[in-house]
Amino acid sequence: MHLSEFKNSYALITGASSGLGLAFAEALAAQGVHVVLVARGAELLEQMARDLQSRFGVQAIPLAVDLTSTEAALSIRKELASRQIQIRILINNAGSAYWGAFEKQPRADLDKMIQLNVLAMTSLCHTFHDDLASHAPSAVINVCSLAALQPVPYMMAYSATKAFIQNFSLALHWEWRERGIYVQTLMPSAIRTSLNDKIGFPTERIRYINSVEEVVRASIIGLGEKRITVTVSKNAWIQKLFAALFPMDMVLREVAKLFQPPRD
Repeated sequence: MHLSEFKNSYALITGASSGLGLAFAEALAAQGVHVVLVARGAELLEQMARDLQSRFGVQAIPLAVDLTSTEAALSIRKELASRQIQIRILINNAGSAYWGAFEKQPRADLDKMIQLNVLAMTSLCHTFHDDLASHAPSAVINVCSLAALQPVPYMMAYSATKAFIQNFSLALHWEWRERGIYVQTLMPSAIRTSLNDKIGFPTERIRYINSVEEVVRASIIGLGEKRITVTVSKNAWIQKLFAALFPMDMVLREVAKLFQPPRD
């Protein structure tokens, strides 16, 4: 399964206005894949769409949608159906995070994060199943994180959403594999994006930080090899062993040291 097989097909990318989503859009468009760009900012998306069309000669469709809305997935599918577009690649990249003491994180923000990271991804997979099944071989790439491997104090709700994505995506791959729908669980470590700046997390605490280009490249290679899980980190094996073999109280203590916010 290589990107060349998807030329002139459509890919739907969430969180497409910057960072990893933008990098995916550029990589797919460069291979002749038409892209549906989903994010909240209409003006930025329209600018991106014009740029991708000019540079790569593909169709780029901007859809300004708030994925925390319960009807978001259905509204996207209705809009694409009105244009007689069915997608063959679904990239669930949109996500948010919060860093700090749990009780200090606004409840409304936590609810929106869970809606975006978990419910929107689940709903999009469910809503676009028929598109994907009717255009097999097709692909779903769900952006997870190495934070899924263990609980993360001070980012526990975020790491819990990523654990959901990991388990959901692996099980979905098993269910859909015989229908020609490949589901990839993409698990990078920390990535250089504006999200870290937004939540205020000091990335200098992380030894290895990936660029968005590295993550997209690994995902596309994994697509070609039909790998169920694509891990992007130089020291992922250490993290996996640590989380699996050591007592949970030790794991929690060491992870908490890394993510402890400054004391008031």
